[in-house]
Amino acid sequence: MLRREDIQVLEKGSPAYPEEWRMLSDAPERVYAIGKIALLSARKITVVGSRRTPVQAVKLGGEIAKELSTHFALVTGVAEGGDSAVIEGALAGTGDIICVLAGGLDTLPQGNLSLLERVAKKGLLLSPYPLETGVRTFSYEYRNKLLAWLGVATFVLGAGERSGALITAKYAMAQEKPV
Repeated sequence: MLRREDIQVLEKGSPAYPEEWRMLSDAPERVYAIGKIALLSARKITVVGSRRTPVQAVKLGGEIAKELSTHFALVTGVAEGGDSAVIEGALAGTGDIICVLAGGLDTLPQGNLSLLERVAKKGLLLSPYPLETGVRTFSYEYRNKLLAWLGVATFVLGAGERSGALITAKYAMAQEKPV
């Protein structure tokens, strides 16, 4: 179970604050984290997939994530489907996984709670929102922007026409990062 005393608050001026976010005009003033803060200074790749990622892509995505974790810290969201495959794959590999939330750490998605507890032990849970902040519709797009900024590239496992995975890809392309 996640414990409040394990939460670290990284202020924008802190050396541990994600370097990639410092130049954003709408960067969060503080970030809430549980897990291995050192992953923020690792070389990172963003790997995302929508909730409706096809079964074959989910299976292959987990295998790809496991292999990628030997070279990068993986950055993803926390949705079921593609994101969960990335998390499972990374945890089966090195465990170098950073999950960025669309709400506060006290509002973790209950469907993925046991998976996210494993991330907190081996990887890093990260939120740009105060602890009790619930997920709101607009928070997903902001979270997807933050995902794109963290990685040196973005890998999309699967994406519907209007999915968050495509929004993440859009932000990565706007930064001229490989997608």
